[in-house]
Amino acid sequence: MPNFYLKFLLNLILLFFNINLVYSEEVGKVTHLSGPLLATAEDGSKKILAPRSDVNSGDTLITADNTYARIKFVDNGEITLKPNSQFKIENFKYDDKVPEKSNAFFNLIKGGLRAITGFIGKNNANREKYKITAATATIGIRGTILGVNNCQAGSCGAKVANGLYVDVTKGTVLLTNNNITQEINAGQF
Repeated sequence: MPNFYLKFLLNLILLFFNINLVYSEEVGKVTHLSGPLLATAEDGSKKILAPRSDVNSGDTLITADNTYARIKFVDNGEITLKPNSQFKIENFKYDDKVPEKSNAFFNLIKGGLRAITGFIGKNNANREKYKITAATATIGIRGTILGVNNCQAGSCGAKVANGLYVDVTKGTVLLTNNNITQEINAGQF
């Protein structure tokens, strides 16, 4: 009789892990970390991340004071989060066999980041499928390296006004706010 219960419990545990794997597909890994990094999943569960930790579509990543965190995505794109940032991976899908099904939609809730686009952002067919949204605008990319700071309530320093600040190191971004789109090229801020 005890073997029956043991097998039942083992099957239940395996079923739980299989279901968990189906719903939490890895879309990237933490490659560098200088302090605490917290991930909140869509179901509300929280976990503390370390280097080599997986991140999933739907996760909200939160950096602490003095924490920088670099995430390398499965399409070879990278996001480096600045201290005191909240960043949500809204919807990330990468299919190297059917690239037109790939997309990367992010939301910078607060704080700042530096992004280097991977395959999704560099592939001409997918340029509309890579976006970073912030409180006041949506940023579309054109194969680029960019920085974004969503400054709120003194989060970027006492002398910096609230607002969204975007800089482009390589390529072009399209900044859209209230149905007005502005193109920002490399070297512009």
